[in-house]
Amino acid sequence: VNTDVVWEDQQKINRFSYLNMSSQELEREVKAKEDKMNSYQDALDELEISMEPSVRLMIGESMVELSEEDALQRVEALKEQLQREIDEEKSQVAEMKSEMDSLKSYLYARFGTN
Repeated sequence: VNTDVVWEDQQKINRFSYLNMSSQELEREVKAKEDKMNSYQDALDELEISMEPSVRLMIGESMVELSEEDALQRVEALKEQLQREIDEEKSQVAEMKSEMDSLKSYLYARFGTN
């Protein structure tokens, strides 16, 4: 059975493609941020076993000397901010996947597996 592709169908195909690419990119960003989160946790672990009165913390491209307590607070704050970003991006991916599932159902119903 030959089914014609109308403008609305093409828009749905384009939207699915856009969402697919965007969700894959966002998933890569989430993975990178999760790796960074592991680095923050490693830094916290090292700070907690450190016996030094002060530590050097790299902020951007600068090394800053902080007390151990200030460094712990700074890294913990960075970790919390990063977790919020990860949660937000995971939520966006879930919304994209939900819309993709809806589009996929429509497109399969319309065109089958052709």
